[in-house]
Amino acid sequence: MSLGGSGAFGLIKKLTSQLLGGIGTKGSFAQNLTITFSGNALAQVVGFAFTPFIARFYGPEAYGIFALYLSIANNISPLSTLQFPAGYVVANSDGEFYRLIRITYLISHTLMGYFAVGELSDYLFLIPVYTLLMGLDYLSQGWNIREREFRKSAVAKLISVFSSKLFTLSYAFFGEPIAMGMILGNLILYPINSIGLIGGKLRMSYSKIWPKNSVVKLAHTWNKFKDYPLYTTPRLMISGLSMQLPVFLFSTFFTTASVGQFALAVGVISAPLSILINSSNVVFLQKAAETYLNSPDVLRDITLKLYKRMLLISVPPIILVALTSKWTFSWVFGIEWETSGIMASFIALSAMYTVNGPLSAIFRIFGKQKLDFLLNLTFIGLRALSLIPGIYLNDIILSVISHSFVTWLCSCVSLLAVFRLVSLTGRIILRDAILGVVIFAIAVLIYIYI
Repeated sequence: MSLGGSGAFGLIKKLTSQLLGGIGTKGSFAQNLTITFSGNALAQVVGFAFTPFIARFYGPEAYGIFALYLSIANNISPLSTLQFPAGYVVANSDGEFYRLIRITYLISHTLMGYFAVGELSDYLFLIPVYTLLMGLDYLSQGWNIREREFRKSAVAKLISVFSSKLFTLSYAFFGEPIAMGMILGNLILYPINSIGLIGGKLRMSYSKIWPKNSVVKLAHTWNKFKDYPLYTTPRLMISGLSMQLPVFLFSTFFTTASVGQFALAVGVISAPLSILINSSNVVFLQKAAETYLNSPDVLRDITLKLYKRMLLISVPPIILVALTSKWTFSWVFGIEWETSGIMASFIALSAMYTVNGPLSAIFRIFGKQKLDFLLNLTFIGLRALSLIPGIYLNDIILSVISHSFVTWLCSCVSLLAVFRLVSLTGRIILRDAILGVVIFAIAVLIYIYI
């Protein structure tokens, strides 16, 4: 009896052959995804290798100050570009693309003038610098996606992460372990990454950004992409606020050290998951936009394949982390981080639908930024309400549990909306949701009884 031509083995062999063939094809979706995935994976491995040392040097309180600071900076940063770089990949012509870059630059340059930094004290005076550097980095990333410079992006990411973590650790080792070391270390990541992205095609194209062009054409481009500042920017700010809401509220109702415990848990869980999210985000946005313009019927199949692949890759390690992080955190980071390990169990489960990140690009491709905005506006209200029981009972773990579960539910709803846009049935999401509920219940039982 032959095993190669039929059955499960034959199917696996066929899929493996297709994958390897795609990786070997220059410019293919599989090759681009492999390059970006490898670059992000190496960057995250490097970053994670530094994390136990940084956590032991700085401690929960410094981590808490850094988390609060970064939450403020990240929530302001979408204003720096009004999210026009998200439209680079869907621009219909090079002329329209360069006009978008010009609009982005003018907005970033203008908005920076409204930051009054004189009266800001201590760490907050660096927020305008953060915002500007984040905006320029976002512009460079959008341009690289347009030019399909995925290899350059992977290398730049690796170098910037290594430099950032090395600076952070060095600041504590040669200076003192205060929050400023973490803030400055994270700050230098953006200019280093931007410099790494600027090269070749980008440098040769600079002259095309500022031609002697009609103001009417610039106004037409603005009008065509106006949904990005009107809906995408507020949506990102609301989504960011929604995700960072625990940090803001925990800093008010609990200790700074508790915020640090939560921040480390989020950082450790998001590090490996961001490999999948960032890699798929970059490649899927470019591929989906191209497919929608040329073969819109195929977009349905691409969406379903990405959903299945990411779920298959992400769910097993998420389950493992959810059931073991209470003990592994104490061993890796020190006994003072045990609470962080408990939080990580539930934060991991909230990220079970990691695929929601890259697939949200469907809203932009279909011009449904308003729907995406309204969904996220609803989600932030639900997530805020989920924190109230724990705050009322002075139990930060309860807040994390309820917030994680509601975050997971919001991801389910968002995915159902995406599936509807591409004419996919939502039954597959509801089926997979049963597994999420079961694992969540097991994690709660472990926390209560073990």
